[in-house]
This record gives sequence, structure tokens and C-alpha cells, in this order.
Amino acid sequence: MTERNQTAHITVTVAARRTGMEPGVVRHCVQLGLVSEGLTEANLVELRRVRRLTNLGVNLAGVWRLSCACVVGSRNCKWRGHS
Repeated sequence: MTERNQTAHITVTVAARRTGMEPGVVRHCVQLGLVSEGLTEANLVELRRVRRLTNLGVNLAGVWRLSCACVVGSRNCKWRGHS
């Protein structure tokens, strides 16, 4: 994937369609800070991760808590590219 594709902004509607989420859920993820406001291809990866967790029964508040814990406390974290 080219650098241009990584930085191109994607609309909420397109992001919702490409991740299998509802547009309102994508907007809520932006409001919670799970993804940045200017959606990119990297954000779509994060939104798919959110969708997988919610499909497992974790609500968005739980996903947010997991993302905070993961960024702060784990060296093996794969959330938001931390490793």
C-alpha cells in the first residue's frame, strides 16, 4: 500500500461500509478516541479490531478500556501499532 493511501481521508459512510459497522458506531468510535477524526486505512484496521471485539460481546466502553490498558501497560500490545 502506498503512503498516499495511508494518509487519504475516508468518510464515515465509506469506513462503515468497508468495516461492516454502522455509521453511528464509527462516529462513536471517533468520539471515544478509538480512531482519529480523519479516518485513514490504518483507522480501518482499528475499526475492524473494534468490530471483532464487539462481535465477541465487548461493548464500546469495554473496547475503550482495553485500548487504554493495552497502550499503557503491555509491551506485546498490537493495538494502534504498539509492539
